[in-house]
Amino acid sequence: MTAPGQAAIARAHQMLGRDFRIINYRYDTSGGETNPYADGDWVQTDASPQTVSATIDFGTEPTRSSSGGSGADVEQDAVIYLQGDDVTIRPGTGDRERATTLVDTGGGGEYRAVAVEEQLHLTAVHVEAI
Repeated sequence: MTAPGQAAIARAHQMLGRDFRIINYRYDTSGGETNPYADGDWVQTDASPQTVSATIDFGTEPTRSSSGGSGADVEQDAVIYLQGDDVTIRPGTGDRERATTLVDTGGGGEYRAVAVEEQLHLTAVHVEAI
């Protein structure tokens, strides 16, 4: 797509979007200083929170799927679309990597990134409500 086409998509996304606060986390192992029984805690990164314009698509109904054995369960309540280079989004919900949290500042919803899909000019973040 041409640069004018990309600019038009960016303008439309900005006009139709709502503000989301994006929060990434890092694991701080110094938690033991204040609590000798603690190994550490998740804290916001220095670049968090960031506010970006995004659109959200709830679809017709939430998606729930799981695979047998040792497969992962996938839950998706909505898809949030961001401009491709706006911010870093990290999926994950385990102990080793905490997922990015997306907070709808106007609507008050709070979401956890489940999966990230890079599209042509937007990043689709599949999320679950928390």
